[in-house]
Amino acid sequence: MSTERKIAYVYSDEFIHYCNQLPKVKQRASLVHSLIEAYGLLNLNNISIVQPEAATFKELAKFHSKDYITCLQKADDCDEHDVEESLEEFGIGYDCPAFEDFYKCLTMVAGGTLKAVECLDNKSHSIAINWCGGWHHAHRVVKEVNSYFQPDAIVCQCGVDGLAGDPMNSFNLTQYGLGASVHYISSLEKPLLLLGGGGYNFPNAARCWTYITAMVLGKKLPEDIPDHEVQ
Repeated sequence: MSTERKIAYVYSDEFIHYCNQLPKVKQRASLVHSLIEAYGLLNLNNISIVQPEAATFKELAKFHSKDYITCLQKADDCDEHDVEESLEEFGIGYDCPAFEDFYKCLTMVAGGTLKAVECLDNKSHSIAINWCGGWHHAHRVVKEVNSYFQPDAIVCQCGVDGLAGDPMNSFNLTQYGLGASVHYISSLEKPLLLLGGGGYNFPNAARCWTYITAMVLGKKLPEDIPDHEVQ
């Protein structure tokens, strides 16, 4: 893959701090970023670190209902009974519990993806990465979808809960299989947004997303994993 393609990588200390608080993937954001950094991928000439800002109410309301956003804002202050009685209709509770800094965390995740989209929209970058984004499933039939719809850009959700060794135990995939899929999608030469998603074996997630980051940068990783410290 050509190293001439310019890559945007969404990151800031504040961004990672809040993404680390997501209950099902606590501290995963730090592990992923630290491995990417340890391989020196962020020092390459064809990658830029872009700092996200929290998405505003107005930005969120372009897609979500105002009632839903208001519900997210109130979730920080609700006790368990309130969640069950008032927030259940919006899916907040059992599988997606509220937590400290709930709204700030969600707006940072959304803001990270919006910043990535901005980098594609203004044509400053051809690929943008937000490994803390995602959380929705993508469509499997890529070639036919591309031929039929002829999209101006592609969003690729790279959840890794299908990897061998993940607690979800759903498939038995390898990082190379997922990488081959991303390689094919990137070969379509459309502006490409890469997002994260599921992945509950955190070392596996870090290895896979680091591998894909290196691949789109045109960098072959050494076999030995470099020493790195998770902040």
